[in-house]
Amino acid sequence: TATRDTLKMAPAISTVAVNPGIYAAAPGGERRPGRVSKASQRSSAPKVAPGGGRRALSHRRVEDGLSVSSETNRTSIITAAGVNVEQELARAENQLRAMLSPDTPAPSSSEVRAMRRKIADLKAGKVPSATGVSMPTPPPTSNGAANGQEMRDPRKELERLKRENEALLQLKELEMENLRLKNAPQADLDKKQQEMNTLLQKKQELAHVMELEENVRAKALAQKDQKAAQEKADQVAKQELEAMQRKEAQEAAQQAAEATAAQLEAEALAAATAAEESAEAQALAAQMEQKTEAESLATAEAAAAQAEAEAQTQAQRAAEIDAKAAQAAAEAEAAYLMEAERKALEAEQRKANAVSAEDDEAAMLAAAFGATQEKELVTAKVGAQEAEAGVEDFEAAALVTGDVGSMEHIRKKEAEERAKAEAKEAAAAAARAARAAMENAEAIKSATAVYKEKSDIYKSAEAEAAAAADARAKAIAEAKAKALAAAKAELARLQVVNKAETATKLRARNALTNQTLALGAEAKAKMAADSIAEAQSATEMAAASEISAVAERAALEAAVAVIKAIETAEEMAVIKRQTENDATEAKVNLDVLSSADPDAFRAHAAQAAHEKYEADLAAAEKAASDKQVAEKAATDRATSAKAAVEKAQFDKKDAETKAAKAIADDAAAKEAAAEEAAAAKAAAEEAAAAKAEAERIAAEKRAEEEAAAAEAAAVAARLQAMRERAEEDPLGACQEIDALVESGEGNAEDWAEARRQAEDTIGHLLHVVRAGTQPKIGDVWHVEPSEPVPGETLTIYYNAAATCLAGVKQYGSITCQSGCNNWESPEKTLMTPVKGRFKVNGKAVKAVKGSWWQKCEIDVPDEAFVMDFVFSDGGHQYDNNNRADYHIACEGAEEILEVERYEKSAELYYQLVEERIVREKREKERKERRDILRGIAKDKAAEVTRRQREHVLYVDPPQPRAGQTVRVHYNPRNTNLASSNEVYIIGGWNRWTHPDNIGPIKMVGQEGQSHVSAEFTVPDDVFKMDFVFASKPDGKGVFDNNNRLDYHVDILGGIDKATGEKLKEPPLHIVSISVEMAPIAKVGGLGDVVTSLGRACQEEGHKVEVILPKYDTLDYTAIQDFKEITGFSWGATYNRVFHGKVEDIDTYFIDPENGMFRVGMIYGTDYLEIPMTDAERFGFFSKAALEFMLQSKRQPDIIHCHDWQTAPCAKAYWEDYAPYGLNNPRVVFTIHNLNYGAELIQEAMTYSQAATTVSRTYRDEVSGHESIHENIGKFHGVVNGIDPDIWDPANDDFLPRYYDETEVIEGKAACRAALCAYSNIPNKPGVPMVGIVTRLTPQKGVHLIKRGVMRALERGCQVILLGTAPDPTIQQDFDMMFHQLKQNHHDFMAFHLYYNEPLSHLIYAGSDLLLVPSMFEPCGLSQLIAMRYGTVPVVRRTGGLNDTVFDYDVDHKKAEWEGMKPNGFSFDGMDDGAIDFALDRAINLAYDKPKDFRALQANCMSQDWSWNRPALEYIEIYHAARKPY
Repeated sequence: TATRDTLKMAPAISTVAVNPGIYAAAPGGERRPGRVSKASQRSSAPKVAPGGGRRALSHRRVEDGLSVSSETNRTSIITAAGVNVEQELARAENQLRAMLSPDTPAPSSSEVRAMRRKIADLKAGKVPSATGVSMPTPPPTSNGAANGQEMRDPRKELERLKRENEALLQLKELEMENLRLKNAPQADLDKKQQEMNTLLQKKQELAHVMELEENVRAKALAQKDQKAAQEKADQVAKQELEAMQRKEAQEAAQQAAEATAAQLEAEALAAATAAEESAEAQALAAQMEQKTEAESLATAEAAAAQAEAEAQTQAQRAAEIDAKAAQAAAEAEAAYLMEAERKALEAEQRKANAVSAEDDEAAMLAAAFGATQEKELVTAKVGAQEAEAGVEDFEAAALVTGDVGSMEHIRKKEAEERAKAEAKEAAAAAARAARAAMENAEAIKSATAVYKEKSDIYKSAEAEAAAAADARAKAIAEAKAKALAAAKAELARLQVVNKAETATKLRARNALTNQTLALGAEAKAKMAADSIAEAQSATEMAAASEISAVAERAALEAAVAVIKAIETAEEMAVIKRQTENDATEAKVNLDVLSSADPDAFRAHAAQAAHEKYEADLAAAEKAASDKQVAEKAATDRATSAKAAVEKAQFDKKDAETKAAKAIADDAAAKEAAAEEAAAAKAAAEEAAAAKAEAERIAAEKRAEEEAAAAEAAAVAARLQAMRERAEEDPLGACQEIDALVESGEGNAEDWAEARRQAEDTIGHLLHVVRAGTQPKIGDVWHVEPSEPVPGETLTIYYNAAATCLAGVKQYGSITCQSGCNNWESPEKTLMTPVKGRFKVNGKAVKAVKGSWWQKCEIDVPDEAFVMDFVFSDGGHQYDNNNRADYHIACEGAEEILEVERYEKSAELYYQLVEERIVREKREKERKERRDILRGIAKDKAAEVTRRQREHVLYVDPPQPRAGQTVRVHYNPRNTNLASSNEVYIIGGWNRWTHPDNIGPIKMVGQEGQSHVSAEFTVPDDVFKMDFVFASKPDGKGVFDNNNRLDYHVDILGGIDKATGEKLKEPPLHIVSISVEMAPIAKVGGLGDVVTSLGRACQEEGHKVEVILPKYDTLDYTAIQDFKEITGFSWGATYNRVFHGKVEDIDTYFIDPENGMFRVGMIYGTDYLEIPMTDAERFGFFSKAALEFMLQSKRQPDIIHCHDWQTAPCAKAYWEDYAPYGLNNPRVVFTIHNLNYGAELIQEAMTYSQAATTVSRTYRDEVSGHESIHENIGKFHGVVNGIDPDIWDPANDDFLPRYYDETEVIEGKAACRAALCAYSNIPNKPGVPMVGIVTRLTPQKGVHLIKRGVMRALERGCQVILLGTAPDPTIQQDFDMMFHQLKQNHHDFMAFHLYYNEPLSHLIYAGSDLLLVPSMFEPCGLSQLIAMRYGTVPVVRRTGGLNDTVFDYDVDHKKAEWEGMKPNGFSFDGMDDGAIDFALDRAINLAYDKPKDFRALQANCMSQDWSWNRPALEYIEIYHAARKPY
C-alpha cells in the first residue's frame, strides 16, 4: 500500500520534479506497516479527497542509491484539478526552450536534466488521467479561483493542440540546432528528425481533424438554423392565432363596456341630480362645521381667549347696531316701496287695465327684491325726458327692482298697451270722465293717509339716525382704543423678538461649537437650559405676536363696525332725505289733487320730482363711492388681520415646536446627563479601580524595590562576609560557592566563568610551575639561586653560542628581557660576558669549546611566582625557546598558587555576581524605560489611526462603553458610497461572533453637513464593535467594508455573562513559516520582519511560533534552551525537530536527515554540484512544516508564509492538509520582493485568504503584475518597521557612547570621531558626513550612488561607504573609484567594500546624511535605522522610501497626515540632476542653517518607526482572513 510520505515529496514548483532521495534515507526513516499510531494509520490508509476519489500512490524504488518515483513525479506536476498531460507537457517544453534560448542566462545542468527528465516522463504518459485523480478543491477566495473544467470546447481544444504541436515543432528545431552546435552523433540527429516527422504527421492529422470538425460544426449549425427557422415560423403562426383570439375578446369586452358605460351614465346622472339636491345642504353643513371648528380652535387658544372675548363683544355690539340700522333701512325702504307702489297704482289708474297688471307685477318684484336686500338702497338712473307719466312710472318701477336687463321688454309692452289704450280711449272717454271725480276723491283720501304715515316714519328715522351717529362715534372711540392696544402689543412683541435675537446672538457667541463630539453632563445640561430659555423666549414672542394679532383683529373689527355704522348712518340719512322727499312729494301730490289747476301743478311737480331724483342719484352715487372706499379699507384691514392671525398661528406653532424640541432636548439632555453621569460614575469607578491598581502596583513596585534593595544589601553583606572568609580560607570559600551553586542559591554561570578566568591566569602559572624550569638547566642557561626568591636578586647565565644568537658575538652583546607571572613588570638588562671558568650554585660549569656565556642580575619582584625570560641581540632577533620562552618557578610558588587560584576564583565570582546584579538592575531600568516609550508610541499610533479615520467616520463618545448608547458618524463623500442616495450601517459585535446584530439602520444627516449618523445601544457583553456601510439594506447594493478589513471600534466595560469577568479579545495563534530569521539566519530584510513582527504581535498578547529549517550555519549563541524535542518520518526521510527561544519567540527547527540544509549556506545550492535546487529544498521544507503541525496536532488560527520560498504552503495546505485534519488555520501570504519566484507567488496569491506586501506604495507599483492583479482585492500594503530594542542608540554597545534625541549633538559627535578614526581619515566636524550602507546592486541605484559620492565631495562633504557587490564587475568598479578619488580626496572619503555589522551601526550614528537612491525598494530599512540614529535620509521616491521619508520642503501635509514632521529629502528622477537637487538642498541646510539641521536630526530620532502600528494592521488582516465570508 502506498504511504502518504510519497505525496509530501511534491516539489516547490509544479514544473520541476522533486527527487528527495538524493541522500540515502536514515535507518528507520520509512514508517513500518506494523505501527498503529494515528499518523501511521492515516499514512497507510487510502487518502480520500473531499470529492470521494482516492489518489493512488506507488512505492518508491531505490536504484543505485537514488530514490526514483514516477508516481511522485506524476503527482508533482499536477497543479490543479482538471489539468491534463498535454498542458503540462507543453508548459514543460516551453520552459526548456526558454532555458536553451541564447537570449537567457545559461541554466545549471541540474535544471536542464530535471526538465528533460520531466518531459520524458510526460511523453511516456506516466501521469494519471484527469478522471482518475480527485484533487481537493481549494476554498473559494475573493477571486473565485476555480478548478479547471472537465469538458472543453472541441474547437478550442483542437486549436490548443495545434498551438502545442507548433510549439513542440519549434522546440524540436531548437533541440536539433543545439545538437548540431554540440556536434552530436548523427544517430541523435536522426532520432530528433524522426520525432519531428512524427510531429509533422500529427500536424497534418490535426489539420484533417480540424477540417472534419469544421464540416461537422457547419452541418450542425445549418441544422440548428433550420430548426430555429421552423420554430420561429411555428411561433409566428401561434402568435397570429393568439392575436385573433385577443381581437375577438376585445370586441366582446368593448360591447360589454359600452353597455356598462350607458348604465353607469344613467346612474351618474341620477347621482348628479341627487348630488345637486344635497350640495346646498352639504355646503351649509360644511360652513357650519367650519364655523364650529373655527370656534373650537378659537376657544382652544388659551393665550388669546380674553382678546377674542373682547373682540366678540365688540362684534356683538356692532351686530346690534347693524341690526338696528338694517331694521331702519328696511322700514325706510318699505316706505319707499309703498310710495312707489302708490305711484304705480296711480299710473295704472291713468292707463288701461292691462297696464295696471304690469304695474302690480313690477311692484311685487320691487317688494321681493327689497326683502332680499336688507342693507342696500337700490337706485337707477332713468331718462327725465320721457313725456308720458306712465313711462316714467314704469322706469321708476324698473329702477326700484334693479332689473335693468328687463327694461326693453317693459318699454315694448308699454307701447303695445299704449296703442290698445288709445284705441279704447275714444270709446271710453265718457266713462273715464265719470270715474275721474270718484278716483280723485279716493286719491285725496289715500294721499292724506300716506302723508301721515310718511311723517311718522320720518320722525322715527330721524331718531334712529341720531342713535346711529352716537353708535358711530362710540365705535370710532373703541376702534382708536383697540388700535392703541394693538400698537402696544406690537411694541411688546418687537421687544420680545429683540430680546430673543439678543439671547440667540449671545448664545451663539458664547457657545464654542454646536456639534461637539463629546459633551460632559454639565455642558449638556447647560445646553438644555439654553434650549428651554430659547423656547420660553419663542413662546413669549409667539404669545406677544398672538396678542398683537388679536388686538389688531379687534381693531379691525372695530374699524369694520365703524364703517358699518357710517354706512348705516349714511343710509339712514339717505332714507331720511328720501322720506322727506317722499313726504314733500306726497304733499305736492295732495296739493295737486286738491288744486284747481291740476295740469300746472302736475308740471311743477314733475320738475320738482326730476330735481329730487337728480339729488337722490348724486347722493346714491356718493354713498356707493363711500361704501367702496370703506369696503376696500375693510378688505385691506381684513387681509392684514388675516395675515396677523396667520402669523400669530405660525408663531404659536413655531413656539410650540420649539417648546417641544426644548422639552425633547431637555429630556435628551437629562438622559444624556444620566448616561454621562453613569459613564462618569463608571469612569470614576474605573479610575478609582485604576488608581487603586496603580497604587497597588506602585506599592508592589516599592515593595519590590525595597526587597530588591534589601536583597542587594544582603547579597552585598553576604559577599563581603564571604570575601573576608575567603581571605582566611580560600579553599573553604570555593567549597561554599560550590554548595551554593548546587543548591540553586548561587549562579552557576558566574561560577563557571570565574573558574575559567582563574584557570586562564593562575592555572597557567601553576602549570608552568609544575612543569619545572624550561628549558632545563644545562648548556644553554643557568640561574642562581636555583629557585628565585621574591624580593631578592637573581643571576642569569646565558650561552648565546648554543642558540640562534651565536652570530651576535661578532658584532654586539646580548640583552635579557625579563618579567614575572606571564610577563608582568617587564624589564630589559644588558648582559655582560663571563670570562674564564665560573661556578653556579657552587658547581663549576663545564667548559665547552666555542661557548659564549653572558650574565646579568635582576631583581625578583615581591609578587613573582614565575620568572619569564627571552634573549635578543638588542634588535629584532630573539631567542624565545621556540616561542615557549624561558621560565623558572620561584621558591614556594606551587603552594602559594594553589591558594591563589582559590582566592582568585572566589574573588572573580564575587565580582561577577556584583556585575550581574548591576547589569540586571540596569537592564530592568532600560526595559521599564522601553516599555514606557513603547506605550507612548502605541498611544500615539492609535491616535494617528483614529485621526486618519475621522475623515471617514468617528463615534460619539470616542470610547464607547458596554450597555450605553453610541452614535456612529460617517462621511460617504470620502468613500465609494459618495454617489449613493442612502447609507445604511450593518454590523455586529465581537468580530461578528456575537448573536446580536446592528441594523441595517438608515443613517440620517442634517442639511449642509457631509456626515450622516445612526444611534444604537451597545450590549453589555461585548468588547468590539464591527460594522460596514451599504447603499441598500438588503445586501445587494454597494458596500464600504474598509478594503475587506471592515470597521472596528473597541468597547470598554464588557462583562462575560457566564463568568462575570471583564471581557477582552481572545488571542490569536500565529505560526510563521520562513527560511530566514534574525539574528540566527539572516540574509536580508525578510529575517528582520519575521522576528520583529513576531515580537510585536506577541507583545499585543497573541501566541506566535516560527518554523525554520535547521541550517548548519545557524548562530546557536542567539538561541536559548536549544534542544531536540521530537521527530517524524516523512518525505522518504526522518525529520528531527528542535526547539529554542529566539528573541523570546518559540522557534521550531526542522532537520531532515537527507541533508538538505547541511550545505553550508542558506541560499545558493543552484550553483553547487549537488542536484538539489533552492526551490526544491524550500518546497520540501514548506510541506514538512505543514506535516509537523499536522502530526503535532497543532491548530493555529493563522499560517503566515513569506515570499516565494514558503509560497508552496498555501496550495499544499488546502489540497493536502485541510481535508485531513489540519483545518482550522487560514493562510496569509507576504511578498517581500516580487523579483523572484513570480509563478510561486501567483499560486500563493490564489490560495491565500489575505496577502500583503511591505509598503503601500510598493503595493500600488506591483498591483498590475500578472502574479497579483487577479487577486488585487485581498492585497494590502503594510509598511515594515524596525525593532527599537535592536536599533537603539541609547543602548547600542557598538557605539562609543549612548545618546538619545536630547543628546543628539554630543552623541553623534562622539560617534563621528570614532567613525573617522576607524576609517583612518581626519575628523572635520565643520562639514556634513554622508554615509552609505547598502548592497551594491543595480536595484540600489549603483550609478546614482557614484554620482552622490562625487557630488558630496564636490560640496566639501566627507563620505564613508560600506557595502559589497555580488557582481565582481561592480565590486571592481567601486574599488577603482576609491583609488582614483583617494588621490585628491584622501582626507574626505573611505570605502569599506565588505560586510561589517558593528561598522554599520557606527555609520548610522556618525553620519549626518544617509544616501538611499534605490531604483525600486519594496520597503527599505536603511532609512528607518538612519532616522532612529538621528541621520537625515536622502532617498529616491519609490516603494517604502516614499511612504517613510517626507521631504523637508514639500511634504508637510503628507507628514502631518502621518502625525509627524518632515524628516528628509527626496527626488523622483534617475539622472544626475535629480539626485544633485535633493543632495544640494540637504547640504545647504546643514551649511546655512545648522541649528535647523540639528533640529531636523532630533525630529528624526523622535519619530516612531517601530512595529507598533504595522503590528496592529497585521492583526486586523489576520482577523479579516478568518472571516467566514
